[in-house]
Amino acid sequence: MRYSLFAIRYSLFAIRYSLFAIRYSLFAIRYSLFAIRYSLFAIRYSLFAIRYSLFAIRYSLFAIRYSLFAIRYSLFAIRYLEFSDF
Repeated sequence: MRYSLFAIRYSLFAIRYSLFAIRYSLFAIRYSLFAIRYSLFAIRYSLFAIRYSLFAIRYSLFAIRYSLFAIRYSLFAIRYLEFSDF
């Protein structure tokens, strides 16, 4: 009888700590899902940033290209003025 009371007592402790373990495991799952959610948001916004950075690079290259055209035609104009009779 005495050992069965000890067995009941320790099995109740085991049940109690198992419930604590389940509770904290559910907290861990919940916070890991929050972490996944916010990391997906971070990935999404970093992809937007990469996309707009690539647009900026593209338009900067266009600006460089047209600046080089302007320099080229300015040099043609200077050369033309050298040979003209102004």
